[in-house]
Order: sequence, then C-alpha cells, then structure tokens
Amino acid sequence: MTDLHTPTNPEPLSEDLLEVDEASELDQAHYNEELWFEVQPEQTGRRLDAFLAGCLRDHSRSRIQQWIAAGQVSLLNHAVTKGSQAVATGQSYRVRVPKPQAVEAGQPEAMNLAIVFEDDELIVVNKPANLVVHPAAGHWSGTLLNGLLHQWPELQQLPRAGIVHRLDRDTSGLMVVAKTLTSQTSLVRQLQSKSVFRHYLTVCWHRQAAGTGGRTGLMKGKIEAPMGRHPSDRQRMAIVNGERGKPATTHYQVLASGLLETQPVRLLACRLETGRTHQIRVHLQSIGYPIVGDPVYHLGAPRQAKPPIDRQALHAQGLGLIKPATGEPLQFEQAPPADFLALLNAAGLPVK
Repeated sequence: MTDLHTPTNPEPLSEDLLEVDEASELDQAHYNEELWFEVQPEQTGRRLDAFLAGCLRDHSRSRIQQWIAAGQVSLLNHAVTKGSQAVATGQSYRVRVPKPQAVEAGQPEAMNLAIVFEDDELIVVNKPANLVVHPAAGHWSGTLLNGLLHQWPELQQLPRAGIVHRLDRDTSGLMVVAKTLTSQTSLVRQLQSKSVFRHYLTVCWHRQAAGTGGRTGLMKGKIEAPMGRHPSDRQRMAIVNGERGKPATTHYQVLASGLLETQPVRLLACRLETGRTHQIRVHLQSIGYPIVGDPVYHLGAPRQAKPPIDRQALHAQGLGLIKPATGEPLQFEQAPPADFLALLNAAGLPVK
C-alpha cells in the first residue's frame, strides 16, 4: 500500500462513478484528513469497501460504506458510489475522512456508575434497571451516555460516546464501552462476527403442558426467527418473515422451575448470537415463555399476576470479548440485582 497523489496507471472510468462538481464539494473543515491508497497487484479484484477496510483498520466496513455512499471516496476526481465495485492494480483512491462528530444530544451529567472493569481501551459497566442507554425522544437526559461523558469527557469524540451495544431501559447487567476509535471498531467487528459472548438470566411464565410431570430442568433449544418492526405498532418488535426481517438467533436453556402466585415459572439462561432490539423478549414470548414483568411482550402471562418486580426480569449476567490491543480473552460476570434476587426467592428458584 502506497500513499500517492496521482495514480500510476489510470483506469477508464466505470459507470459506477459520478462526476464531482468542485463547487459542490463539502467544506474541508468537515474533514479530518485526506488519504490516498493505491491498489497493489495482490488486491486486484477485491470489492472497494473491502479494500479500503483493509487499509483503514481503525474504521469499520459499514462506516466506510457510508463514506462511499456520501461521495467521500473518489477515483480520478470522480466520486465512487458503489462499494461493490472491483478495484484494479494501479488505481489510486482518495478517501476524505470526516472529523469525529460530537455526540448528538449528549450533555455530561454526574452519575454514580458501577464500573466493573476499566483500562486504556474499554470500560465494562453494570447498568442498573430503569436507565436508558442513549438519548432519544422522551429521554434526552439522564441516560448512560450522559453519565459516561461526565466521567470520561474524551468520549465526546467517539461515535455514540464509545457505546457499541445496548440494553433495554429495564434490563440490568453488563455492557462494554470503547475508549478509543480503534477499540470501538474492534468491538463492533467482534459483535458482527458473533465472537462476543453475551449471557442472560431471565424468569419466564410457563403454562406447563400435560404429562411433563414438571421435569423441565434439561430443556434447551435454539430460536432462529427473523425480527423487524411490528407491522401495526412501530414501538414494538416482532418476528417478521421476508425482506423486512433481519436474522436473529437466541440460544436458551431451562435451569429450574418454580411457582409464583401459584403459576408455573422457569429460570432460563439465554445466549445471543445476534443483538436485535428486544430480541430475547420477543423470541421467548414466541415459544410460550413471556418474561415475568414484561409490560409489552406478555402474551401468555397470567392476567391478574402481580410479581414482586416492577420491570422485565432480564439480567445480562455474563460478557466475554477479546481485548483489542493484545488479543487476550476477557470474561466478566455480574450477579443479578436485589429486585431480581427477590423474585427468585419468591418463586422458589435457585439464586444464580
């Protein structure tokens, strides 16, 4: 890979290129730097987005695809608009790297965050229930992001303040936050490759099938059901087939059975392969295990039940990942909070 300002062997322009009007180019103040990358013989034939992802290791392929779509990658002063275009030996691509954007709607706020682990690359937080992760309509302040910016002002320069995944407002447990762009990119790639281990505990209602005898401790399975927005309620998610559904996979195992208000409940362990919004809640409801306390996905739950927990009984207990700089595996585990433990005791379930 060589930094050049002119290509050595210019190639004819393809139909995937659009003319760039110099008068319409964005102000240089919006860009952090301008980089040039020449295609080497062994790189010929690769997709443009894959070629640039190999050159720009601190940036994810999806981010590079966004730059391509925005006209920030050019060949011979012509913007390239398709990341699928094959590159050829001698071509020299200009990439205008945007300056890191300040976090939108994020003002630092003092907050007592429970930090499980911290080094120069990442932070692991034990998020309590009733805490929104990222500012959005109706929750512009008092979020985890606001607390992170107060304790680590430098996160203001990272997309989403270094947040790489989320937990629902009323889900408690472990989250990882990046402290540098390099570590954020690495963590995103680990999530995309399904190499991040995410383990959850949940208590679910269950209408016991006749003839089971209550022996359910070894039940386990894998739910593969695509998800998307509910067709009639945009505030909810649903299992959606066809093009509107995104692949979603949840592994589960029944750990124990108990009774809550004379109704059968089960303690389940869940492991995510994907991380769709409300994934565990939607998937478990679909197989007859609505989560105790879930105010939205409660089909099959006893109507008059008043469980001793005022939120969905879902806790992110385990988190495993690879340390970006060293490749060292890191494993974290966090016991459930007091309200979850009280639910376990009330249902006669073992404390995990």
